[in-house]
Amino acid sequence: MEPLTGDGHRLMGSPRPGVLVSRIAVVLLRQIRHER
Repeated sequence: MEPLTGDGHRLMGSPRPGVLVSRIAVVLLRQIRHER
């Protein structure tokens, strides 16, 4: 009853989960820089 969990686990089980974090960090940094 949790199909989303399966997808999430697959993404987390990726060979480099750090890539996702890097992407989020870049987006956040860009937004902050644009705001300034």
